[in-house]
Amino acid sequence: MSDEMFAQRLASLMEQRGMTAAALAERLTITPQAVHKWLNGAEISLPNLRELARLLKVNWVWLRFGEEAVDEMVLPQHGTDSVVDRHRARLVRELMDSERRHRWALDMLDIGVWEIDLATERRIWNRTMRTILGIPQDLPASSDAIYQMMGAHMIPVMEDMVARSLNGECVVGTFDILTRPGEQFESISARVDDADGLPVKVMGMVRRIDQQARPLTQMLAALRN
Repeated sequence: MSDEMFAQRLASLMEQRGMTAAALAERLTITPQAVHKWLNGAEISLPNLRELARLLKVNWVWLRFGEEAVDEMVLPQHGTDSVVDRHRARLVRELMDSERRHRWALDMLDIGVWEIDLATERRIWNRTMRTILGIPQDLPASSDAIYQMMGAHMIPVMEDMVARSLNGECVVGTFDILTRPGEQFESISARVDDADGLPVKVMGMVRRIDQQARPLTQMLAALRN
């Protein structure tokens, strides 16, 4: 998973261009709910991605996968057009297949993943995290929604978790959710830095304690790399 996710790049571009979800949806002839889903981490089809990039006047590979993916698409000066096209098509398939497998694996394991972009304070939750919290998939992410689902007693717990993560700790904890009586969840969170060592986001993982699976510490380490 790239440090700067598709949803964050899209949100930044919309802000720069002064475009709302409704305006973007109208230009793409889709529903505003579809745009909100993209902004909250949902997958986007290749045709919609290409049209979205054309509308925003950016490279669609960069929009979806980030700078590193664009660098990988750069080829040596030698080679026919057909060779270049096949090479690029293969790279795109590998990128999209890898991300789909990653998301699918986390969803199959019922592991919730959340992120907070430190530049915009934007929150992104995967589908499983929303299911755990009982939050509709098309509802825009907000801290208020999180606290309402978890209960007021969780506010200091969550704030402490984020603060400690920002200080470089890998924070492990447990909590209850009001809408899931009788169940207890474990969580782990940590800060993610960019190539220059600067913090770019806090991310965490959540799952039911009774699940027997790979330790969350190992899984979070894999996600951060």
